[in-house]
Amino acid sequence: MEMQLKRKRVSILDYHFEEIKSLREKGVSIMSIYKIINDKLPNKLTYNSYLMYCKKYEM
Repeated sequence: MEMQLKRKRVSILDYHFEEIKSLREKGVSIMSIYKIINDKLPNKLTYNSYLMYCKKYEM
């Protein structure tokens, strides 16, 4: 019997987690960080998606 491997879904923001975290520690606003990170991404995120990510990690 074969077991199916479940793939863990990784958010594109996970690759920028350390940068987001360090900017939040410096006191940069959530909207400013969203603009900074979104400019680096080839596929743009919605602001709502970004807020849900921040809420998930309590940033």
